[in-house]
Amino acid sequence: MQRILHTILVGVVVLIGLKSGISRECFGSSYGRQLGSKDVNLDVSFVSKNVVRGRREEGSVLAFECNAILKSMSVNEGRVDLCYGVMVDIGLGLGSVCDNAVSMEGSVVYYMVNNMVLDVGGVVLRHTESLLHLVGKGEEVCHGVWSYGFYSGVLMEDVFFRPSLYCIYKSYDEGVALEGRIKHQWSLLPWGLQDFMLGFAGEIGYDYTGKPYGLPYVSSLGRKDYWYYGAALSLIYKLAIGEASIGVSYEGNAASKNSWVNCGESYKNNVWFNALLNFSF
Repeated sequence: MQRILHTILVGVVVLIGLKSGISRECFGSSYGRQLGSKDVNLDVSFVSKNVVRGRREEGSVLAFECNAILKSMSVNEGRVDLCYGVMVDIGLGLGSVCDNAVSMEGSVVYYMVNNMVLDVGGVVLRHTESLLHLVGKGEEVCHGVWSYGFYSGVLMEDVFFRPSLYCIYKSYDEGVALEGRIKHQWSLLPWGLQDFMLGFAGEIGYDYTGKPYGLPYVSSLGRKDYWYYGAALSLIYKLAIGEASIGVSYEGNAASKNSWVNCGESYKNNVWFNALLNFSF
């Protein structure tokens, strides 16, 4: 029975992982991909609902991401990695053909001798948005938008729950966010599941946005700032050259239901499923 359960779980994780993965925003994510001995990571990811900093932005997303350590150097008994990444997001929603984005990220990750990790980077992003609301009914027109962002953060490695704190800036909506994170994994070997892990992640953040969705701010949109929070639980299977996972995530916000943050709908609380297949070389 135990062997049958093990086989079913492996099959489900790998099958879903081949189609998808956990879509992650570029800002402040490089430390999570670069920690370890591998120089190149390739992710294929899927989320059933795209939520960013407590805000629901669109439907399901399929993403392809490749990131690499270009150079690693010893500095003051620590290590510095120069990293580069490219991500392509493809929106799978039926309501619009414009949901896609391409981003390029560069970062410097400094591993200090006191288990502290400093992560500083920048992102250039091109995404498309629909002009249907401007041109009226008929064929949808997609408009490309260029934007950029910066982030800096500090992480406590080899500490329980690996706490981190990040500051993020995005030019498109003139947004600044301060976000705290925790994450941890537990081995399921005591339950007879070899190579399986249970992963947990949590976050709490504060966001101030000057131009919601790139539009000039008006008071009818509600407050510019809001708090957000979230948690995720995932089942992880360690592969010989990476890992596969499936999980469920939750994110909510403390903004008014009728504000721009929630698009005038009941989007204050969002729950969605995700999957990831990662290859490390």
